Amino acid sequence: MKIDPTGQTSNKPEASYGADFVERHGRSLVTGGLGLFVVSVALPIIASLYPAELLPQWVGIFDVGLALMLVVMGVLIDAATRAKVDNAVVQVGYRIYRNAAVLPLVLLVVFFLAGEAIKWNVLLPGLAWRTWLILYAVPALLVAWRYPRAQAG
Repeated sequence: MKIDPTGQTSNKPEASYGADFVERHGRSLVTGGLGLFVVSVALPIIASLYPAELLPQWVGIFDVGLALMLVVMGVLIDAATRAKVDNAVVQVGYRIYRNAAVLPLVLLVVFFLAGEAIKWNVLLPGLAWRTWLILYAVPALLVAWRYPRAQAG
């Protein structure tokens, strides 16, 4: 129970900080997170194509820092939206997961076409955990994207 500014009591539950945060910043969080994800995915692709001696050392440090920021952003978005995930979001997320199942096939084709030109021991671990993180965060990203629109209507 809470007391509003007029002194009246209300049985409406107070909005959590996470819900307020998502309401105000949901779309910018999703946009920023996806931008961070794209840059983060580009780094192992670049590192797997170029010889290690051609890449400066700061690229590896930047990749680790970016990866840490990506994980923190994913955890924060998930924590802020967890209570808002409903069956409709789960169904849309499932469709996205099913469409993402083509990614291993794409990598297999690239493997047969490019073969030894790619350092697979660099590329695959980098892509694997990033793919897991984005697929794990899909429901939270969907909720964060649609939440301000749902509240406005």
